Amino acid sequence: MKFLIKKGDFVELDYTGRIKDDKVVFDTTLEQTAKDNNIHNPGFRYKPVIICVGEKHVVKGLDDALIGKKPGKYTIEVKAENAFGRKTAELLKLIPMRLFEKDNIKPFVGLEVNVDGTLGVVRSVSGGRVIVDF
Repeated sequence: MKFLIKKGDFVELDYTGRIKDDKVVFDTTLEQTAKDNNIHNPGFRYKPVIICVGEKHVVKGLDDALIGKKPGKYTIEVKAENAFGRKTAELLKLIPMRLFEKDNIKPFVGLEVNVDGTLGVVRSVSGGRVIVDF
């Protein structure tokens, strides 16, 4: 019988996170996937992550889904409430490009940014405006 993952086990994990509705990749441990989806960060070291299952090293939905699985490749769907929460229009902010330029930041879709101490992800860049999802 093959090993089944249980709470407290350490596992090495490669992953790619996508938004279900539009298939947009927002995070990955795979460098080629990051390049292919225009979210590559040259300063990031792409490699598998080691997590302790059930210890909140990843979003709850992924943590829960790993328990009872055999090691292997899976597609796991995580509901918004078990990940980063439901998308709300109030968390989308329009930020002028000049605010990024003054800090020598060239925003691109998928870039994680810190604006006034709050982390967000760039969702679009056009016409001197940047939409950030917080």
